[in-house]
Amino acid sequence: MKNTILTIAASVIISAVVAVVAANCMAPKIYTADIRKIQESYYKMKDSDKELKAFLETANAKIAEMGKELEALSPQITATAEKIKAAPSAEARQKLEKEEGAPLLAKYRQKQAEIEKAKQEVKARMQNTARENLAEIRKDVADIVAKIAAEKKADYVLEKSGMFFGTDATDISEEVIARLNTK
Repeated sequence: MKNTILTIAASVIISAVVAVVAANCMAPKIYTADIRKIQESYYKMKDSDKELKAFLETANAKIAEMGKELEALSPQITATAEKIKAAPSAEARQKLEKEEGAPLLAKYRQKQAEIEKAKQEVKARMQNTARENLAEIRKDVADIVAKIAAEKKADYVLEKSGMFFGTDATDISEEVIARLNTK
């Protein structure tokens, strides 16, 4: 009877140990990556930011120059308006409005439209360039994360900012950054 109880106890203990070992072997391997940190540390992101900043500075300088040209028309418009107002007759005012005032206002409005168009083009180019650069950067990051995940036999790599808890031991961000910047 004593042997039977020992055998049953041993079987229960062995079963428990096997269950714990099996659970540990079958537990998913989960790692984290801080995508924001990775992107901010990646040389291509820094280069992209510099490129966009330089483009924006150049574009803003051109738009500012166009603004000065627009401002230079204001005194001409004021002088022309006074000249029209001082004309001796309605017929003379109409003639001045047609010959001087209307072309000057048209030129002013055209310059305003050119400035607005330039602003829209700059905005569109900035957005497109940023989107294209970010897509390339995200692809590079995803490729490196996939390689590291395969090497570590990870079942999942989660975005660190979306987690409530995780240890630094499971964070592969620094490894990703190191590999990206040595490419």
